[in-house]
Amino acid sequence: MKILVTGGAGFIGSHVVDLLIQEGHQIIVVDDLSSGRPSNLNPSATFYHMDIRDPEMRKLLASEKPEVISHHAAQIDVRRSVADPLFDADVNILGSIRLVELAYQSGVRKFIHISSGGLFTANQSTCPVTRSTPFSHSAPMAPANSHSSFISIFTNRPMDWITLYCAILMFMGLARILMARQALLPSLLDRCCATSRYELMVAGNRFGILSMSPIVHALTF
Repeated sequence: MKILVTGGAGFIGSHVVDLLIQEGHQIIVVDDLSSGRPSNLNPSATFYHMDIRDPEMRKLLASEKPEVISHHAAQIDVRRSVADPLFDADVNILGSIRLVELAYQSGVRKFIHISSGGLFTANQSTCPVTRSTPFSHSAPMAPANSHSSFISIFTNRPMDWITLYCAILMFMGLARILMARQALLPSLLDRCCATSRYELMVAGNRFGILSMSPIVHALTF
């Protein structure tokens, strides 16, 4: 199967690419490398150094003809989302909506959109989070993350749109223990251990995820 992965040079996206290639799929990666790393790129994938908002995306989809798009590309800097919300919205909201529309127009069969569970983080009274948990729009990136609801519009189009299957996955937070630049969990633990003012509560099923495999397999449906 030919699959296009946007953000395929990022942490999650690159793991998805690696597994898909191991499973024998033909992979196309689109990434502008604004936050992704060239070292994450799988040499067996066809790479396009491109922004998802680039008008050339239409030509790319027309020539490559992917069957599936796994959309990971995003503006991920929370500080920039606050300082420049128009840019954040242009990339994360309008860019994603344009991409899913291009997917339909290009005959793509499935569109898997990766969003963030950060919308729920301010709802501290609700634990664990479920599908019925309301979004917390006070979160800095709430407008951008809630673009998932815009993409869901495409699943409710008239019958002529039924050829495009859309799914949305929202991750709460994936800590990179071995990557110091965004090692969220170690930073949190250091702060908790440094002073008694912090109380740490870990919610989960008592099983830590030691690898990305369970998450990657969830993305590869």
